[in-house]
Amino acid sequence: MDQLGINGWQLLIQLIAFLVFIWLLWKFAVGPIVNVLDQRQHRISESMAAAERMQAELRSTQARNEEVLLEARREAQDILSTARTNGEQMLTRAREEANTQAETYLTRAEESLRQESEQARQLLRREVADLAVMAAGRIIRKELDPGAQTQLIEDTLADASRVSTNGTLSGNGVQASANREALVGATRSPAPSENPVSASPTAGTGDVPVDTSVRPEPNTGNQETLEGAMQSPGGPEGSVSAAPAAGTSDVPVDTSERPEPDTNQSSVSYRPSRRS
Repeated sequence: MDQLGINGWQLLIQLIAFLVFIWLLWKFAVGPIVNVLDQRQHRISESMAAAERMQAELRSTQARNEEVLLEARREAQDILSTARTNGEQMLTRAREEANTQAETYLTRAEESLRQESEQARQLLRREVADLAVMAAGRIIRKELDPGAQTQLIEDTLADASRVSTNGTLSGNGVQASANREALVGATRSPAPSENPVSASPTAGTGDVPVDTSVRPEPNTGNQETLEGAMQSPGGPEGSVSAAPAAGTSDVPVDTSERPEPDTNQSSVSYRPSRRS
């Protein structure tokens, strides 16, 4: 080694110094650098894992959001359907209530109209009775009992209305019978007749034959007064005037009873008894 110019002790010292340098470099330089690199790699790995987890959570959150949106759409559709159904039901109930109230009001109005018509009919009946009594009193030139004559005429009109309701007499027949009975009851006279005359019903007054004993006293003025007083509103077929036959104006009639109309026949006839 001396021939090569190599000093053994110097070589050994240099080798030991190099090994010490390597050890020092590894411990104080390479180790910390490697540790820093390892830590950085670990942080990167953790960051990648966290990013993957976040992406997974994002995907799951998006799926949940879509489900929530679908559920919200379904709920909104259900709410709209329910609101539409409730609105239709409310409208139906409102229509039914309105129809019920309208029917109630119509029923009340019809009942009120019927009552007013009945009151007007009763008032007209009383007025006709009063007019008949007044006309009869003027015709026979003496005082009559207004209460009795009014009651008689009202009973006659009530019987005629009942018979007309049962369908046994026509409107003209009932009105003619009522007017004729009022005429017979209102024109009573105690004097008998020497020349009996049969008063036949006028045309259109129904089959109501009346046999009376009369004493003709011509009086054209009284006949016109009687015809005007005994005019009464008729039914659907018009009005009937219960005037006596031709030649029998101002005719006092004697009768003692008023027969009841027979509701089982199509016509009513009666024969008053003559007072002797």
